[in-house]
Amino acid sequence: MDSEAEKLDFSYRYPFSKTAIGVISSAPSRIEERYLKLGRIRLEEDLHKKAPIFEEVRLEEIKRAIVISYVYSRMLASALNDRYLLNLYINAESNRAKSILSSEKMQNLLRLSEELGIPILHEGDAFAMRFEDFLMNKRKGSAQSLVNANLHKGKVYLSAAELSEIIAESARKRIAANLPISAKNMPKEIIEYAKGVKRPVRKVRAASGGKVYRWIEKILATPIHDVRHRTVNLILAPYLINVRNMPESDAAKIISEYIERCKELNPDTNVNQAYINYQCRYAKEKGMKPLSLKRAKELYAGTIEIGE
Repeated sequence: MDSEAEKLDFSYRYPFSKTAIGVISSAPSRIEERYLKLGRIRLEEDLHKKAPIFEEVRLEEIKRAIVISYVYSRMLASALNDRYLLNLYINAESNRAKSILSSEKMQNLLRLSEELGIPILHEGDAFAMRFEDFLMNKRKGSAQSLVNANLHKGKVYLSAAELSEIIAESARKRIAANLPISAKNMPKEIIEYAKGVKRPVRKVRAASGGKVYRWIEKILATPIHDVRHRTVNLILAPYLINVRNMPESDAAKIISEYIERCKELNPDTNVNQAYINYQCRYAKEKGMKPLSLKRAKELYAGTIEIGE
């Protein structure tokens, strides 16, 4: 059985883990200023760096503070009420975990795999997964294709780096779970404190003729769980093809990548590559312009706020 020190060491490395729940449950139920500040620092680092650096620490008190600050950072990220910023936070936290995994001890790799529900077969110095488990857990669009996989007798054998990639993807899903936290479930102090979070400056690209479609650029940066068919044919395809004057292939690639990110929120969609290619071609043939902002606000009512 792990000692309390070992549990704490694992928890501060992976504050989204089940092991970390024990540390988090020991935190005071009231809002504490020091954890609030640490949560904001963590969140701001995530918002301004795509791959924040994980730093090893020795003192148990600091490790405990890191675990608890993660909980505060989740609340603060939710209180920003901005899906684009929330996605930056989720991806950065995932990258933070991934940076640890690259040089992680085998014991911790296996422990985290188990906590995340990844069925790993540990055979000597090798890692393996059943064929069907590999297909279910590998990240879509990743380099982990079966063409390059070491497949033998129904098992896919993985290097430590390949296993780390699979774990990192599952960690991202765990981090994203239950986010955003509803404002009604958060203390007012958190919502008020979030107003002071330093937000990154967004680079908004101008379309041909100098007109700026900030609201469409925001959609491209904000995965949505619904109305994706109409988003593609009424907004994205016409915008990329006839406003930004992109080649069909480039526009289709951007839309495909966007839909893949949307599927992380809700995988239930019939938007496929054939549909995307057709809409890009149709938009070019007809010279379609994107939906007006007014009509778009009606389309996205209750889904996302697209601004002006």
